[in-house]
Amino acid sequence: MSTDADDGSDLDGYRVEPVMDFGRPNDKDLLLEIWFSIVKTGSYALYVSYRGGDTLAEVNDASWEALGEVSFNSPSDAVTRLAKVNRFHQIKYGTDGADEPFIVNNIEFKYVPQGRY
Repeated sequence: MSTDADDGSDLDGYRVEPVMDFGRPNDKDLLLEIWFSIVKTGSYALYVSYRGGDTLAEVNDASWEALGEVSFNSPSDAVTRLAKVNRFHQIKYGTDGADEPFIVNNIEFKYVPQGRY
């Protein structure tokens, strides 16, 4: 199987996680960190994007915002930091290179409940 497009360019590989409310759909949460448990290390990065909103429609209509890269050289520090307050949160992550296989077997979200607004 080829990891290149017909024109020779690298293929992107991304996963979009479902929209999350952290168990309280009527309350807002301050999302601070996203920790990735990675299985395979290498000299490449995982690119993480975020979108959020106070309704599902707002999330679906929002543009993806690029967050910091997560290095696969250091699995003990595979984290991206942010400060987003919303009722609903969604992330996507992946790579943009042909020889950058990534395996994420767990994602941990660090957040602080903010209550109802």
